[in-house]
Amino acid sequence: MATEIPSDVEKLLDPTMNKKLFETVTVGKATYYFIDQYDDDGGEPVIVRSLPGASPMLVDDILAEDDATGGGATGSFSPQLQERLKAIRGEFDDAVDDTAGGAAPLSQAEVNKRLRAKAMKCADRNDPEHLSSRDAPGTDHGNLACAWAVNQVAKKALGREIGGGLATANMVVVLRDKHKRATDLVSGCVIISPTVTRLNGTRNIGHVGIVGEVNTADKDQTKIYSNSSGAAEFQQNFTYARWRGKYKDDKGLSVEFFELDPQRFPNAGT
Repeated sequence: MATEIPSDVEKLLDPTMNKKLFETVTVGKATYYFIDQYDDDGGEPVIVRSLPGASPMLVDDILAEDDATGGGATGSFSPQLQERLKAIRGEFDDAVDDTAGGAAPLSQAEVNKRLRAKAMKCADRNDPEHLSSRDAPGTDHGNLACAWAVNQVAKKALGREIGGGLATANMVVVLRDKHKRATDLVSGCVIISPTVTRLNGTRNIGHVGIVGEVNTADKDQTKIYSNSSGAAEFQQNFTYARWRGKYKDDKGLSVEFFELDPQRFPNAGT
């Protein structure tokens, strides 16, 4: 198996981020490269599929057409890769679709308040609820844990994760489908610049965090809380100005805001 990233695979990666080959496996005729991409602020896993005689391509998972065993190929993978795949697929998430049970739903203002307050506690190294991502499953000791961390804060604050596994591209689908889009910064909302694949087939990796109290005097100075890959912990590591500058201006990604739907967290009021 390869110990270095082939040049034709490397061309598909985000050039602004560090890259590290995590593992390589063969499934049927295809070779899959599992790659860690990260900088000090955040990161995500990347999967590239390569077939003999064809150009490699980015994929989100092992393709069913390659696995003649109907999904059984993963059983032969290393424990580390099996854990990575479970994390990518969101198999560790406890987000579910039902909203039955629990007390009356919280108000939108209370949901926002709780998420903001919990983000602040999880970012405080002196608080018992300080959140380390160093041992988060499948995240390369926190390098790939931005979505994981936001899910953990949501669970602590509201009793349930948002969902989406390790990929901001998957988390934003959940947010768009299940939650309330905001047109601007809202205290306690989720801010996300989801990862995309460019038209030329290359990856452009984004980030996700939680907005603190909106600074009404200077919106650009509003604090944002998210996982720090470099420190492997949840931090107050962005202002809105820095987030917008990095992800929108420099990387060309969207910046989206979502208030979490109180109906999705039926046990938050208990």
